[in-house]
Amino acid sequence: ERLACQGLELDPKRADIEYFLAEMLIREDRMEEVAQRLRRAVQLDPNLKGGYRLLGMALDRLGDHNGAQEAFNAAIHQFPGDARARLFLGRLLLDQAHFPEAIAQLEQVCQLEPESPNGFYVLSQAQARAGQDEAARKSLGTFQQLKQTEKAQDQSARDAGQGGRYNDLRMRTFAADFHEAMAILLLGQGQAARAEAHLRQVLRVAPAQPVG
Repeated sequence: ERLACQGLELDPKRADIEYFLAEMLIREDRMEEVAQRLRRAVQLDPNLKGGYRLLGMALDRLGDHNGAQEAFNAAIHQFPGDARARLFLGRLLLDQAHFPEAIAQLEQVCQLEPESPNGFYVLSQAQARAGQDEAARKSLGTFQQLKQTEKAQDQSARDAGQGGRYNDLRMRTFAADFHEAMAILLLGQGQAARAEAHLRQVLRVAPAQPVG
């Protein structure tokens, strides 16, 4: 952190350093500073990939849901294929009970990343809350199938004798996805304390992933 700040003193217009510092500060839960860094980063480089998405996550964490929604929309406007920004926006809209808008975003996530289970899980939650029971069951079924595929791929990798590092990464990703899904479910039920415990597990097993 000290060296990065020195780099900014030498070149204050480096948006990538601001972004790097923000990622570091997230791990220390210094979210006010994270938001400040990211605001500067996107001012310096409005096309900074991931900048608005991470800003939206920080603002959401701080309780500024309107600001978070604006940031996610800015991320999607710049990069329409940013599935993670759409996922975060979809979850935010779901929390606010804006079901049609949430479903529209989450359907886009599933189209952009048809092999990723996360979008289908959250989509099933949005559809269920919107009363679309049959669609919710179908989305949940797809989520379960994709999870089974991941397990089969992990087993194939083990059978093929691939390195432990690869398997460790896969397991960490799987564990992070599980805890993230549980946190989403618990937040939807108003159980913030239990959701926080799962999110802390995400940070422990996959600290490099921004979703935690």
